[in-house]
Amino acid sequence: MLLRLFLRRSRSSTLAWTTGLFALTALQLSAYPAVHSVAADLVRLLDDYPPALRSVFDLDTDFATGAGYLRAELFSLTAPLMLIGLAISQASAATAVDERAGHLEFLLVNPVPRASLLAARGAAVLIDVAVAAIVLATTVLVGCVMTGLDVGAAGVLAAVSTTTLIAVLFAAVAFAVGAATARRGAATAAATGLALLTYLVNALGDRVGWLHPWRVLSPFAAAPGRALTEGLPVLPCLLVAAVAALAGTAAVTAFGRRDLGV
Repeated sequence: MLLRLFLRRSRSSTLAWTTGLFALTALQLSAYPAVHSVAADLVRLLDDYPPALRSVFDLDTDFATGAGYLRAELFSLTAPLMLIGLAISQASAATAVDERAGHLEFLLVNPVPRASLLAARGAAVLIDVAVAAIVLATTVLVGCVMTGLDVGAAGVLAAVSTTTLIAVLFAAVAFAVGAATARRGAATAAATGLALLTYLVNALGDRVGWLHPWRVLSPFAAAPGRALTEGLPVLPCLLVAAVAALAGTAAVTAFGRRDLGV
């Protein structure tokens, strides 16, 4: 009952994010034939870019190949950005919005444990992110066939799965901060700031010596783009999942112990 309620509340937001993800993905896939025809010139042009800029946008790749194009144009930034944006948006609102508006009173008046309420909220966020991930995977798979991108289905699914798991981690961070503070702004800022910081640490780790040892702490070290050709990075994904689970546990603990503004 609670899960259906929360899914109904979030469906318009999920639809908007998913539509945007579909449109951007389809647009980038449709551009591949034109890019492929000038790939050699494009590579020479990118060679003149500053190394740090190429690292940030993962441009050290071969645009002439389907995997290289998807890695640079989709899985380096666009897909992670959209999925993380959806995940943080939904997770930061999971408890904070109802609590600040005084709506939790109507939910907690029923014999529903706080942990069960939070679990339903978390499940709704996961389902919303999963729906967007399915749309992303389907769009890429169909687009690969239509545009001649020579990328296997296993690679696409590995890249989408890795990206989704990273998004879930930042959703868990937003979830925990929102549960602890009842402030959507704080939850959004904390998760977004952490996502930006860890992305830059991973992207610049090879170019900035003192950042290199810290790359292992970035969830982006799981490298969704490389998963297109190398398969699912099992150990990094397990580490990301473990941290997300810890953040989820922290959310339950914080929500269960503090006084709620009902």
